[in-house]
Amino acid sequence: VSKEAFDNVDMSMIENISFLKDASAAIYGAAGAKGVVLVTTKRGKIGKTTLSYSGYLGVSDATRAPDMLSAYDQALLLNDGWRQSSAALSNFFLPEDLEILRGQNFKSWYDEIWKASTTQRHNINISGGSDKITFFAGGSFQNEDANFKGMNFDKYSFRSGVVATIVSGLKADVNFNVDWNIRNAQHNLSDQDDLIMERMITVPRWVPNSIDGKFVNFNNTVNPNAQLNSGFYNRRKSKGYRINANLTYQPIFLTGLTAKLQVSQGSNSTNTRIYTPPYQ
Repeated sequence: VSKEAFDNVDMSMIENISFLKDASAAIYGAAGAKGVVLVTTKRGKIGKTTLSYSGYLGVSDATRAPDMLSAYDQALLLNDGWRQSSAALSNFFLPEDLEILRGQNFKSWYDEIWKASTTQRHNINISGGSDKITFFAGGSFQNEDANFKGMNFDKYSFRSGVVATIVSGLKADVNFNVDWNIRNAQHNLSDQDDLIMERMITVPRWVPNSIDGKFVNFNNTVNPNAQLNSGFYNRRKSKGYRINANLTYQPIFLTGLTAKLQVSQGSNSTNTRIYTPPYQ
């Protein structure tokens, strides 16, 4: 399955995870050549109907913020490097430059852009049954922000299953799953945000993030804050469902014989709206 399909399975609805390889994975054909991760979701169990809830609210932040050199200290460090490489005098910060930088210490781009993000997850499940029928149903909601402005993610999911004995030896098993994801972004950055992090921690402290409300680029590098506040947006909605149903017949008069009919249907759709503002 795709990464997105795997991510849609809420951990509160997982019974167990198994890792299969070699002969155990052979029944999956070529798709299981490198092994199989088998995720078994929860099923209804015989007993009283039980209702359970779990949830959490958390904050995601850097365990330690980078210690940034002041504008003056970074200029001294660069001068040491130029001196060791016998660079031309034009590369050096002159005494009058250093004196200006000594009292000029803008807020780092990291401090301007980075922020703590919040995440929350809520799950509610109900299950129970008798020796004739068992059922399980569960729904979940998850919301998560990013550590820089302009990104959030909402995920909704619902899973249900019923196992019923119709007559002696004939059992029906029906499962129904629905997933709905919404992703909003005010920039065209991907999950691989190493580039934006590099910009945040490498720009010297003598370069302000903005001047009179206008964002500053440095060394032909686009200011991440300019991207985050440009008016760009990317709104992606995806939804899908899957139905799995099977009938299993094990006649009591023919021990060892099992006949099974299985039907499965699913659908996924994605809608994306992107707006790129004109260059200013």
